[in-house]
Amino acid sequence: MEGGGRVTRAARIRGRMELREARWYCVRSHRKREHVAEAHLRLIPGVDAFNPQLRLVRRTRRGRMCTTESLFPTYLFACFVLEDSLEKVRYMPAVKEVLEFGGWPPSIPSPVIEELRLRMDEVSTRVFTDSPLEGDEVEINGGPFEGFTASVARVLPGKERVQVLLDMMGRSVQAELSLDLLLVSKGGAVLQAPF
Repeated sequence: MEGGGRVTRAARIRGRMELREARWYCVRSHRKREHVAEAHLRLIPGVDAFNPQLRLVRRTRRGRMCTTESLFPTYLFACFVLEDSLEKVRYMPAVKEVLEFGGWPPSIPSPVIEELRLRMDEVSTRVFTDSPLEGDEVEINGGPFEGFTASVARVLPGKERVQVLLDMMGRSVQAELSLDLLLVSKGGAVLQAPF
C-alpha cells in the first residue's frame, strides 16, 4: 500500500500470483485432533499436510506411558492453492480454521517447512521424556512420601533416580527416589532424550 491507502499494481499482481500458487499455510485444528485433520487434508487432491510430532515417555499416575504428540498443539501446516482449496480446507473434519492475520491467511515460506521436516526427520527415532530438571517442583506419587511435593536437587539419570528436597517439620530433608514415583508439576515435556 502506498500513501492514501491505494494498492500498487505490483501488490495486486503479487496477490493474484499467491492465490494461484501452492503455498504453505498454518491450519488450526481441534484440541488433540491434529492427526485427524492431517489425514483428512491429505484426501483433498492437490493438498499436502504436515503435522510435526514427537514421541514422548510421560510419567502419569498409572506409570510410564508412551505417546506421540504434536510439536505445535492444535496447529499443523497445509500446502495448497489458496484460490482452489481454501474453502475445502476450512471445512474438513477436525479443522477449526486456516490462521489469518488482517483477514488474510499469511503463507509460510517453503524453506521454513523443509527445514522443519529435516529437523523432525533427525529426531524421528528419538523418544523424549518429561523427566524433571534440577529445581523443578515434583509431586511424589508413591511410597512413604506419597502426596508430598518436593524440589529436585539432582537428577541421577544412570540410576533412573533423583535427589529431592522435602520440607518436613520446617526442615529441608534430602531423599533419593525413583523417577517412577514422581509427577513433574510443569506443563510441557522437556526435550531431552532419556539415558
